[in-house]
Amino acid sequence: MNICEWWMKRAYFPLLIPLILSCPAPGAVIHVDAASAGPGDGSVTDPFIRIQDAIDVAPTGDTVLIHPGTYTGAGNYELSPGGRDIRIQSIDPNDPAVVASTIIDPNFMGGAFDISGGETSACIIAGLTITNGDSGRGGGLYCSDSSPTVDKCVFVRNTAALYGGAMYLYNSAASISDCVIVSNSASTDGGGIEWWNSNFTISNCIIRHNQANGLGQGGGIDIVRCPEAVLINCTIAANESGDGAGLYCWASTVHVENCILWDNIDSANSQIDFNSSSSVSVAYSDVQGGWQGDTNIDIDPDFAEKIADSDFHLLSEWGRWDPALGIWVNDDQTSPCIDAGNPDAGWDAETWPHGRRVNMGAYGATGQASMNGNKADFNVNGRVDFGDLAELIDHWLADDAGITNLDSTGLVDLKDAAIFADNWLWNR
Repeated sequence: MNICEWWMKRAYFPLLIPLILSCPAPGAVIHVDAASAGPGDGSVTDPFIRIQDAIDVAPTGDTVLIHPGTYTGAGNYELSPGGRDIRIQSIDPNDPAVVASTIIDPNFMGGAFDISGGETSACIIAGLTITNGDSGRGGGLYCSDSSPTVDKCVFVRNTAALYGGAMYLYNSAASISDCVIVSNSASTDGGGIEWWNSNFTISNCIIRHNQANGLGQGGGIDIVRCPEAVLINCTIAANESGDGAGLYCWASTVHVENCILWDNIDSANSQIDFNSSSSVSVAYSDVQGGWQGDTNIDIDPDFAEKIADSDFHLLSEWGRWDPALGIWVNDDQTSPCIDAGNPDAGWDAETWPHGRRVNMGAYGATGQASMNGNKADFNVNGRVDFGDLAELIDHWLADDAGITNLDSTGLVDLKDAAIFADNWLWNR
């Protein structure tokens, strides 16, 4: 830099100071704690006591961090970001215990969330339990002309006088992932979810024991006038309605992939139903009663709920995650839905060993996918032999070499070779 450039920057810098000071720091965290003396200022030492107070002072890009507790009463329901893309979450959305203990409870005085200000996918609701919401549409979440992201939330025992016990979405390309939607009800359609006029994706969700009362459609999900709806790796089970107990589609184009639809109950025992102006394609899914397509199956999925109530992990002789114990356990049978998903889907997130193919159901393509096979059978041919030895040698001393790193230390070395030797000549 020459002296002229230096002088120009020095001369103009003071003029920039007011502009810099007027710009809030992005990504600030605003705290909420039901145990606070209140009303609070949002700091970690003096958190707000009401969620809406925190939302109201949060500009786009901020996080409203909700500490464990039960949030009820005024200021803790009909929560609205007001069109701003903020993040509203528990202190750890990845910890089921934290999610279970961070509860938004309108106590049937209204709905929990109202997102209708044009929010985008950068508006995120994560890691919350939403219960006892009650509204005409969407007891847990009402969403119109907005596209938020809802991740790792539990919607339980919410009700709607009309549509969408847990959620009602209209003109909203929202993304719903890794959620549990259970025991919600609607007086007409969409016991769990009612979705209108949108392109959307629901992934890795458990949708169970929801009810569309009377002659209602879509005990689990009711999809209306949606040109492109995708359900992937979802478990839709034990929902009830007059028609299409698992899934009902009206004037919509819907694709279902890597899903399990089982034990849903309606007058015709149909897991999926649709009207003549709809197009429904199903692939690599387990549908009770069957569905056209040679990639689909109709076999008992062998949920772990046979052993533990409401556990929809898949039974496995090779390893199943037990959320109650927090460990991997072994069963005396293996679900037919393991390694039965789309072979072109990514399987890297699943815990090894498996058949280099995702599982069907809500835990497919996640770290809690039930396992299958021997971890030293790298080429998945049913035995541990020279082909697997060649792959081990090919990755020798490689850092973080994936499935050949048998001891998960990040380096393929003598410890991995010892584990491999212990499994030598294993045969399925």
